[in-house]
Amino acid sequence: MNNIERRNEQLRKSVKRNKIVTVIMGIMIAVGFTSCKIDNADNRLKEETEFTVKSVKEISPKGNIGLSGGAWSLIGLIKSGVKNAATDRYQEEFYDDVKRKLSSQNGVLDREDYTKCEITAIGVKLIGENPENVDGYDITKYVKDFEKIRKQGPDAISFALILSQMTGVALPDENEYIKALIRDINEGQRYTDKKSANLAIRAIQGLSYYKNREDISVNANVEKWMDGLSRLQEDDGSMGSCESTAEMIIALTSLGKDPISEKQFIKDGKSLFDGLLLYKTKNGYVNTKGERKRNVVATEKALLALTSMKLQKMGLKLFELEK
Repeated sequence: MNNIERRNEQLRKSVKRNKIVTVIMGIMIAVGFTSCKIDNADNRLKEETEFTVKSVKEISPKGNIGLSGGAWSLIGLIKSGVKNAATDRYQEEFYDDVKRKLSSQNGVLDREDYTKCEITAIGVKLIGENPENVDGYDITKYVKDFEKIRKQGPDAISFALILSQMTGVALPDENEYIKALIRDINEGQRYTDKKSANLAIRAIQGLSYYKNREDISVNANVEKWMDGLSRLQEDDGSMGSCESTAEMIIALTSLGKDPISEKQFIKDGKSLFDGLLLYKTKNGYVNTKGERKRNVVATEKALLALTSMKLQKMGLKLFELEK
């Protein structure tokens, strides 16, 4: 090999090395950029959760049984993971209020609203107490009566399933609850109607534990509902209200999906997370655009949604007990 050939060979090797270095650097930059985006999203989620915890504590400074500013607040604060969000005293106040209500109402929390009983029972379980024996009273007894729950509608059925999975409370015939819920959502086509979409969204949350039940087509129905609900999502990423957007986030995370990156729920580059933050104000959340005063339910549901996103990243659900 003469000098010219040697120089050409060295040049080819040099070019090849440079190409390899360029490819490696490109990969490193891409990985670094993705990592940076993830870190930024995680930091934003942490900041928004801490902000919303503070707001919920302003709304509900003492633990109590109220469905609004009560049990939902307790669940969100406990599950948020924010330090001192739900103190021992706060939890004791909640439990004392439950016992007080049961004592004054002959062991009945609410004869008209079984969903309230279900949410309260979930709160009782989260603080380490037994909802089947609160000073001798079983606040889950109505959940075990399928006909009563069915007559109350899809929300009562959805939370009966959630309560059963979270607490171990046995339902007399679980399949009947599941079938009735699927039938209600389909017959009412609630996944195509904004006015009743929340019922379909919460049904997804309740059925998320059973998505592998092919014998009763749970997953096929959930996928159909998700498609319909995706069509209801607005171009700004929201579902039309803070509560609906928060519920949709919880539904996605219950299925193990990330609301920030789930393509089915990204509209014009806007995710459900973006949509949720549209309702944020200086001290909490409003439920509809244009409102100025902080809304209790919207703020509670925003906290639950943000918390569910954090838990999803850990492979957990909002409505499950952490092992």
